[in-house]
Amino acid sequence: MRDNKWLEDRLYEIWKKHFQDIEKINRVYIRFGRANRNQLGSIVAKGPKRLFRKPGRFPKPSWWLPESFSIITMNSLFKNPQIPNEVIDITIAHELVHYAHGFSSPHPQLYRYPHSGSIVTKELIKRGLKDQLNVHKKWLKTNWKNLHC
Repeated sequence: MRDNKWLEDRLYEIWKKHFQDIEKINRVYIRFGRANRNQLGSIVAKGPKRLFRKPGRFPKPSWWLPESFSIITMNSLFKNPQIPNEVIDITIAHELVHYAHGFSSPHPQLYRYPHSGSIVTKELIKRGLKDQLNVHKKWLKTNWKNLHC
């Protein structure tokens, strides 16, 4: 059954297999959100804004422990068992790329814009997800519009 616990298991499996070099600086949660035709997933940061500042600008005191977290929200249409796991896995990996690149995470922001120059696709391929990415793109192109909200 595809529920939030299943999503959490997928997140940690993908992280362990493809993003082991990315430090988990803050807590990262994943959950199902609303059904949406146009957006498969998103990542947002919550908590103290001072954590997401330019490094070195204002040094943190040694006692300061950030109580911040990032939330990945997945389209609830992904609960449908007809959707291949590869489609969901690539969407999770896509959001993890944003986390790694410093968007909605305490990591240093590596780029000005989160999708400039196909950086997400290049990163997914670099991390060994090319085959899953091809399944993802092909399935979405032929099947996504036929799903019912």
